[in-house]
Amino acid sequence: MVLRRAAYLALLPLVVVLPTWLLIARGVVAADGATDVLATIVVSFVLFVVLGVGAALVVARRSSRLARATSWADAAVLLGVTVALAAAGVTTSPFAVVPAVLLVLAWFWLALYEFVAEARARVRAFVDGVDPRVRDAMRRRPDADVYVIRPPSP
Repeated sequence: MVLRRAAYLALLPLVVVLPTWLLIARGVVAADGATDVLATIVVSFVLFVVLGVGAALVVARRSSRLARATSWADAAVLLGVTVALAAAGVTTSPFAVVPAVLLVLAWFWLALYEFVAEARARVRAFVDGVDPRVRDAMRRRPDADVYVIRPPSP
């Protein structure tokens, strides 16, 4: 539970810290020219956006907010993302970023899946809690005739 809570509390700071770390570290260690710096800036911005949306999806889940903790899968993938991005910042190989990108994308899709699954379960629980007579009335069409009254023409 401690790891899950730490991951939950670290979500928003990591959205800012990880892209900044990648931008500064790759800019110092592996920048050979202006194109490398520009590519690092673009990648850092995209990383900021994806991490921000993923964090918003995690925080938007009611179970995460109530427990003030992420799921075990979120915590594990977020730990992997942090380690991969920390390693990508200090190496000069451009292929060191590939595991980080794959883990970030995996975490985004995991967060989206968990959000949709929880929202679907909550809606289903609400619909199941509705009185059966009301639920049946919502499903069937009215049997009565429908009369349309048009206003008189001037």
